[in-house]
Amino acid sequence: VVMGIYKPLMASYAKFMSDLENYMHTVNNRQPVVLMGDFNIDVSRDQNGNFLSDMHTLFHLTQVGVGPTTWEGTHIDLVFTNQPQVCTEAVTSTMTQHHAIFAHVPCDN
Repeated sequence: VVMGIYKPLMASYAKFMSDLENYMHTVNNRQPVVLMGDFNIDVSRDQNGNFLSDMHTLFHLTQVGVGPTTWEGTHIDLVFTNQPQVCTEAVTSTMTQHHAIFAHVPCDN
């Protein structure tokens, strides 16, 4: 399962997590999951450590690091997965202040 997420900048954390929890209940947690998008939560700042913890505790997902994802050096475009073999890469974009984020997901044949 691959899901794209956008959290509006002004959306409250509680509302976002509640909505995300509703979406994630539709996914069988035994399936491979890649959840990626613009979360508008800068995980490079200490006060957001609870977000990473919540993602792991509630959904059993781990953030796969890609480094800064915007021109400003923030880490807001994120990839979470329950698959340790997923690799990510950020590619600088000239079209937007956000870098393009790629997630490489191995597939069984």
